[in-house]
Amino acid sequence: MSKRHADESGRRGELTRSASVSGGSLLQFIKFNMIGLLNTAIDMALFAVLVKLGVYYLAAQVIAYGAGMLNSLWMNSRFTFAASAANQEESLFPTRANRLLARAGLPDAATAIRFAMWNGMVLVFSLLLLAVFKERLALSEVQAKIVVTSLSVVINFVGTKKWVFATRYRQGERS
Repeated sequence: MSKRHADESGRRGELTRSASVSGGSLLQFIKFNMIGLLNTAIDMALFAVLVKLGVYYLAAQVIAYGAGMLNSLWMNSRFTFAASAANQEESLFPTRANRLLARAGLPDAATAIRFAMWNGMVLVFSLLLLAVFKERLALSEVQAKIVVTSLSVVINFVGTKKWVFATRYRQGERS
């Protein structure tokens, strides 16, 4: 095979791999947002109920966000950023607990910790924006919640993919 032919074949292979990675990212983004719709429904419904019951809106945000976050952890670890149980068992912390978590379709402890940290940061971001939209721009609690949720979706996806589930995503690419 000539050097030119080999170079062209290599470039076609790179283009194919690149297209499949971006296609995979698109599929992940779609799955993430489908699960996000369910998380948002849980979050919004609980937020609205708590505010209606007289719970302070920032406290209601923490509780409602936490409920959506737990659903997100379980569903995204199983469906969006799924890796085989074998890959999950090859965690940074190969413990019996991680093997049990993997068999249950849950992420390993390190992933769960990153998930909690990232979502904690997104929660702080959402609380700050929620307060700004409610207190400074005089939106209602629910209107502010809708705007803040819309702004945080992309940030949450990028951080979740690139940091929270990064190890699992790379392992899934190799398998």
